[in-house]
This record gives sequence, structure tokens and C-alpha cells, in this order.
Amino acid sequence: MNNKNLDIFYNFYRSNQHLLKKGDISWPAEKILYQLSYEHAEDSIISKQAEDFLEESRQLFNLLKGRAEKDFLIKTQFKDWTIDDVIGHLHIFNFAANLSLKSSDDFQTFLAPFSEALKKGNGLLESQRPWLKGLSGHALLEAWWEEAQSTSNNYKNADPKSRLNWVGPNMSARSSITARQMETWSHGQEIFDIFGKIRVESD
Repeated sequence: MNNKNLDIFYNFYRSNQHLLKKGDISWPAEKILYQLSYEHAEDSIISKQAEDFLEESRQLFNLLKGRAEKDFLIKTQFKDWTIDDVIGHLHIFNFAANLSLKSSDDFQTFLAPFSEALKKGNGLLESQRPWLKGLSGHALLEAWWEEAQSTSNNYKNADPKSRLNWVGPNMSARSSITARQMETWSHGQEIFDIFGKIRVESD
């Protein structure tokens, strides 16, 4: 980074340090805040965020790939979602992020049935199940992992400032892949907790 961007980084970081838990530099908010600060530098590249997203996904994949099929039915502490529910949710929104990068029209077409289901009062899980078409267990895990790799590869070469459609407000490509990393981390943590495993945090 040049001096101007270093100033942007440090100013953003200092102004948001209140988000951190004092005395715990390993807490993920520390990592996320560093990343968001880095994003505010004008010459930052998107490939680092894409690689970080893939690494979060890889750790979760490695945790689950040797598990028994029945383990995917274990409930997490997040709204009693099963591991299948969590992986299905991550899979759908990775696909959505990938699609939004390729085609705004295709993304809107993809989103329409979800929006309609939610308007009818269906819950998020109920709304996502038709799209999954019965995928579960290891078959779902493999589909999610394949899509995560595709998403990472596509975002590596994206214009970080390009505006993409999303479920809520439009966002930049850089913010989109960062959001995928953060959701993968947060939902992944509830699965790590179930098995009593500690993920390896990387810089």
C-alpha cells in the first residue's frame, strides 16, 4: 500500500476498535476488522479476500468430509439447524454470490422463488429446500465445496469495485466475497463447537 492507503487503513481500524473484545486478539472480530480496514485501501486487491473465503470453506470441509452420514442430521445451537441445514444454506448463498457476479438478470430469476416463499410466511429453511432438491449428507457437502471453489476462483479475477445485486442492497464484489467468508466462519463455528474442535485461524 502507498502512504495514503496506509493512513486510510489505520484510521478505519482505530475508529472501529471498539468492536473487539479487549485482550483477545485471536477473536475473529480482530481478523474481520483487519480485513475491512484493508478493504478501505484504494489499491487493495480482491484475490486475498477470495483466498480467505476458500480457506474458511476448506477448514469446514476437512472437518466434515470424514464424518458419518448420520452426523449431518445433528442439530447445532443455531436455531436447531442441522449440519445439513447449515451446509445447504451456505451452498445456496455461495451459488447466489457466484451468479450475481455473472449475470444480474439470472440472479433476479434465481432469487424470485425465494422472495415469494418468504412473502408467504415460509421460513428460510423451508424456502431453500426446493432448490436443494433433496441434496443431503456427503452429496451436499461435495456440491457445496465444489461451488465454494468456483466462487473463490471467479471472485479472484473480479473488479473489486463492481456493483452486484444481492438479497438486500447492492454491494461491491469485494464486500460480497467478504460477506461469504464471514458467513462461512460464523456458521462453521457452530459446527466446530458440536465436535469440540478448534479451527486454525490464519492471517
